[in-house]
Amino acid sequence: MPNRMIYIVGEVNDVILKAWDVVGVFTSEARAVEACTSEDHFVGPMRLNMIWPEPSAEWTGLWYPLREET
Repeated sequence: MPNRMIYIVGEVNDVILKAWDVVGVFTSEARAVEACTSEDHFVGPMRLNMIWPEPSAEWTGLWYPLREET
């Protein structure tokens, strides 16, 4: 069985501590984006059944759908 992608939607609650809350987990990026209702909501892709490399690892592909690019 191939490693499928899931999309975590989170909300930042403390930038300094890099703390965030889970908003939802989705099987498509489009559904994850639909769940975002705040500029503090982000979408982060992750392979199902994957072990995260280390606690402070950068989250490749994480983005904020409702923030304007600068």
